[in-house]
Amino acid sequence: FDRLRGRVGLRNVAQADGPAALLTGVAPTVVGYGLEGACKFGVYEALKPASAPLLASLGLGADQSAAAGPVAAAVVAGGLASLVLAPAEATRIRMVSEPSYASLGLLGAASRLYEAEGTHAHAIHTHTHTHSHRSPTRTALAL
Repeated sequence: FDRLRGRVGLRNVAQADGPAALLTGVAPTVVGYGLEGACKFGVYEALKPASAPLLASLGLGADQSAAAGPVAAAVVAGGLASLVLAPAEATRIRMVSEPSYASLGLLGAASRLYEAEGTHAHAIHTHTHTHSHRSPTRTALAL
């Protein structure tokens, strides 16, 4: 049943907004997750060698530092990667929920979102905006 409903949703979006509407939000998704992955793995690999000695200098034993070092590097890398991803996700969500943003493309939509709401929109309102403004025909695009 859910599978059929997904097909109906896609068909409804294609009929209402045209087949190109099915690709709305693809650019920020690809760019955002590409940058997020590059940041996550790059920062992790850069921090991993220094994390154990840093933890040892803060008083952890050698075994504890060796075990906790990669975990600490992963936590920092994941946090930074999330900060990189947030603006792209906020842009994607706005593009799929508001047609006036969809027509601007990735850079235009991101610029307009930043001008309208500043950095606060990217960090805080990403999730609250998504659920309050999504039109029924665009819901299938965000899934």
